[in-house]
Amino acid sequence: MAAAATATSGLVPLATSASAAVEKNVTYICDYPLLGLQTLTAKVTANFPDRLAAGTATGPMAVTVDAQIPAETTEGLAMLGAAKMTAQIRADARAYTPDSPTGVNATTGLTVGETAIPASGAFPVKATGNTPSFKSVAAGWAKVNIGNITMRVTPMFADGSQTPLGVMNVTCYQKLADGETNTLHQWEWTPASGQNPPKPAADTWPQPAAPAYGDNPHPRESKTLDLDYTCEPYPIISEGGMHIKATAAFPKTVDLKTNTGRTDFTSQVTLDKTTMVGLASLSEPVTHISAGVTIDAPAEIPEIPDPGTMTAKLGVKVPELPVPPPPFIPEDAEPWTIPVPITGSVPSFLFRETGPGKMSLGSIKMRLVAKKAGGGLHPDLHDPDPQNPGQLLPYRSVNCTLNAGQTDTTIASFNITDGGPPPVDTTAPSVPEGVTATKGADGKSAEVKWNASTDTGANATGVGGYDIFVNDEATPRVSAGAADTTVTVPNLTPGSYTFKVRAFDKANPRNNSAASSATSPAIEITAPDPDLPAPGNFKGTVVAGQTGVVDLSWDAVPGATKYVVTGNGETKEVTDPAAQFTGVPVGSHEFSVVAKSATKTSPAATVTVVIPPAGDLAAPGNFKGTVAENGTVNLTWDAVTGATKYVVTGNGETKEVTDPAAQFTGVPVGSHEFSVVAKDDTRTSAPATTTVEVKDEDPVLSAPANFKGVQAQDEDGAADLSWDAVAGATGYVVTWAGGSQETDQTTVRIKGLSVGSHDFSIVAKNATQTSSPAATTVVIKGDEEVPAPTNVKAGTPTTNSIPLTWDAVEGTTYEVYNGELLDEGNIATGSHTVDGLNPDTPYTLSVVAVKDGKKSQPTPVTARTAKEQVVVDPVTELVGTPGKTTVDLSWKGSEGVTYEVHQNGQPIKDGLTTPAFQVTGLSEATKYTFTVFAVKGGVKSEGTSIDVTTLEGELAAPANLRGGEITTSSIQVLWDVVAGVTYEVTANGKTEPGTGGKYTATGLNPDTEYEFKVVAKKNGQTSAASTIKLKTKPVATGGDFNFSLAGSSSIKAANGTVPLSGSIAGKLTGGDYTGALKLNNTKGNFRIMGFIPTTADITFTQNGQTTGTLSGTTLTSNSKMVVGLKSVKVFGIQIGGGDSCKTTSPVDIKLKSTNFSLAGGGDLAGTYTLPSVSGCGLLTPLISGMTAGPGNTVNVKATPAK
Repeated sequence: MAAAATATSGLVPLATSASAAVEKNVTYICDYPLLGLQTLTAKVTANFPDRLAAGTATGPMAVTVDAQIPAETTEGLAMLGAAKMTAQIRADARAYTPDSPTGVNATTGLTVGETAIPASGAFPVKATGNTPSFKSVAAGWAKVNIGNITMRVTPMFADGSQTPLGVMNVTCYQKLADGETNTLHQWEWTPASGQNPPKPAADTWPQPAAPAYGDNPHPRESKTLDLDYTCEPYPIISEGGMHIKATAAFPKTVDLKTNTGRTDFTSQVTLDKTTMVGLASLSEPVTHISAGVTIDAPAEIPEIPDPGTMTAKLGVKVPELPVPPPPFIPEDAEPWTIPVPITGSVPSFLFRETGPGKMSLGSIKMRLVAKKAGGGLHPDLHDPDPQNPGQLLPYRSVNCTLNAGQTDTTIASFNITDGGPPPVDTTAPSVPEGVTATKGADGKSAEVKWNASTDTGANATGVGGYDIFVNDEATPRVSAGAADTTVTVPNLTPGSYTFKVRAFDKANPRNNSAASSATSPAIEITAPDPDLPAPGNFKGTVVAGQTGVVDLSWDAVPGATKYVVTGNGETKEVTDPAAQFTGVPVGSHEFSVVAKSATKTSPAATVTVVIPPAGDLAAPGNFKGTVAENGTVNLTWDAVTGATKYVVTGNGETKEVTDPAAQFTGVPVGSHEFSVVAKDDTRTSAPATTTVEVKDEDPVLSAPANFKGVQAQDEDGAADLSWDAVAGATGYVVTWAGGSQETDQTTVRIKGLSVGSHDFSIVAKNATQTSSPAATTVVIKGDEEVPAPTNVKAGTPTTNSIPLTWDAVEGTTYEVYNGELLDEGNIATGSHTVDGLNPDTPYTLSVVAVKDGKKSQPTPVTARTAKEQVVVDPVTELVGTPGKTTVDLSWKGSEGVTYEVHQNGQPIKDGLTTPAFQVTGLSEATKYTFTVFAVKGGVKSEGTSIDVTTLEGELAAPANLRGGEITTSSIQVLWDVVAGVTYEVTANGKTEPGTGGKYTATGLNPDTEYEFKVVAKKNGQTSAASTIKLKTKPVATGGDFNFSLAGSSSIKAANGTVPLSGSIAGKLTGGDYTGALKLNNTKGNFRIMGFIPTTADITFTQNGQTTGTLSGTTLTSNSKMVVGLKSVKVFGIQIGGGDSCKTTSPVDIKLKSTNFSLAGGGDLAGTYTLPSVSGCGLLTPLISGMTAGPGNTVNVKATPAK
């Protein structure tokens, strides 16, 4: 709110009524450069009166804005390198008074002091300022409405220098809720007699709304970089290598003022052999590592004027991961690929200038946390703590720099456009070369390989993928992705095959290259002997508790006399469908088996087995995928001992499951790789992978729908089954516990079934496919069958009993079983309690109905008995003994319990077996709350707490003692301030307090050296003194001087600025001088009343001499000038002026400089009042009103005349 009300004068009394704090919460939508629209919530607080007498001024009123910067804005600023910020705010407002009922501008300037920007999360900022003084001569109601705000935000690096973003101009638009107004406060000026009408309702001052930005319409394109780094320092080896395979997807085209959306990136990290040698050579093995990682990402965008000056900071975290155990001889270490992809993301951007942009990957900083066996921090991997000499931080800083010679480090390149049509790519990629084909291990597929194509034409969109043609077919048999250079062509029937590959780009429509030459020689696919099929259900299992032992098994093949099994560099011949391999090393291994007879050999079956490092989870075995209808892929694998869950990845998504099976839907046509890892609370296995081919030329068979069955009415022990026909099916297979039956009809009768429940499943089949199964159940009833009990339920159990209830039927008794008969036919009601059970144990109980000597089928129910309640007493006699950065805790112990310690509500240690613990890494003179729990049998006691304050360290002497402003008679001393500390300064025989990190000694002699001693004081402690010697400036010497003057003067009443030039010449005697001031004629341009263009020709005539003093670098100046107006024009028409048009008295101009020297001159500034003018013609009163008044300023620079 700038000055908005009528100006107050000395005749207007100030308000004497009490001011009250007025608060209003406001939500804004702020439009940031690069970051786009961000929400900001603010609380506006001001001290306004409620009532005051008419003609009374309010006086200036303090305004405070407490704003909350949201986490999304914090993330954007921190990612762009900003560590702190300042801001200047213009808050739009309008004041309505009885004197100005239509309102006047009341904009307020606010300042945000230096504020730290956290690495993440929301943070508060505070802005302060003052309103002008408001008054109204008339009585009545007044109000102030607040509007939008404009901020000039200056983000800074940690050292205080500006970031490449410079000063950000941010407009924040008010967002009012339904029914909310933007009236900040209403008050009244009361009349001398009577009273005002009732206070009017609050209303809203209309404000411009926030702009709306859409999402960028262009697709994202993925890019992968393979980068090599050298990282240091490591222990033992000093430096080691690291390889990163980083992938990110960013739009190639971004429209102006659209949101790009968040961008995710992933990295696969491999530590080289040298690094693993270093880890293996430490005094104790490293068993687990985690890390906080910051990746420097140099960015170039049109909005940053200097390319290469902006570096984004991409932060990621590496979760705690197990490290492969070191070899017996460290030199045998191998590179280690971290099994979990490292992921992160960057926020959405919004660009406002067109042109090319890119983001690259640069150096990496890691804080590596290493642990040894047992979970403790590794003793060899720590940084020294700079704040606590002799102590260590819980991490090792490792800096990684890109190896030389890597030409492509750009992870995202894009073009920012004005939304017009994108450039058209009309050039096809290069023809794939080096195409080869080999026969697949299954005998009915081919593996085709080629060298990658390039797409470098005008407006190139990049290689989009590859089409693979079989023989001379006109349409491709399979396609591959842009990053692929190999593909499997499946399901080849017997015959001779050659292959061609063509590339296509990402343009729409796409451009196809010519096809490559056909592969040579041709691949021959021969028909396998149908009497000797490949062994089915081939599985490999890592034997638990044994090192490198793999058990293989498969289904026996009719007609086979032996099997040949190959893997791990050896071949075994066995007669049974099982084999065992020992000494299999850590890693992934493929095994194959063929069945043989005297004259025939079957196709091979293969399986991949992963041997994990010792102590790790095994990789899931027998990982397979099958395709069902509508792009559904069903995955299965063998359960892994010790695993609590599995993470399955494929088709661009990740699933977490607890059973060894998963299903993916909506999988498009093509070849897809899926992977699965087993996990528990601390371990992750190596991944198992499988490839699944989804085809569109052969629609996937659907499972038979509407599969149902009923007991046959005309034949005992028979069930009639029916289902809907499946498109593309040539037959169906029905399976049940007693056998299977094939048919090409949609009905079948199954005979020879016993009395009871029978489960049936059915699949549809054709020459190449089998659908997923459908299932149904049929109950075959005998004569006069007794119905099984219904609604059997278990009630609330005790530690040794479980109550049962069911629906009782008249004329029927019941038996209850717990694996054996508990009560024989003597239960006539619908309830019974089974007792004599063990605590916390699951039981399957069943109820059988008995009638006329016949028994029903049992109805089971499962329940678990209750746990025995364990009561753990809290610890007693808790004592905390403080040090400077440690606290020793002890308490009275108990047998059979462990202990858990919390600090300020957060757990810091568990599993303690002794009643004592030392807490380290604390801050001096700080209060902490520690809580200790006793734990037994998984039950935790109530906590026992104690407050302990750490001891205060020795008070440090004041730091960075230095000189400030120095004159001939005064010296200013400066030092760094520490919060909570006071200071005393001894100088020139006096000891006085120093505040705010500074002290000024006055009344000193010129050109004299003085010693200053400063001590710090806190809580009764006094530090050692810091000492500095400083010398006053000598008194200026005499002599003549001559300076040229250049600058300007601001005329407040005329609303304009006048350029000034001239000179001053005189004589300096000691510290005093006199001189003649000459100001040249000039012309002023003004805006009277803010919009009327006015010009004036101005002359200056000095009255007397200019006088002043020079002490050190401080100069004062006193001059008197008569100001003349030769001509005054409005809209170019002269309205007055002339030789006699002058100020009625000389203008008293007083200037001061604090940086003046006789050798170099200096800057002078001051204020003055313009008297009224006379002799200007008929409009003299108007001209005088346009010019006269206080608040005018002068700023000139004096330079030695040449």
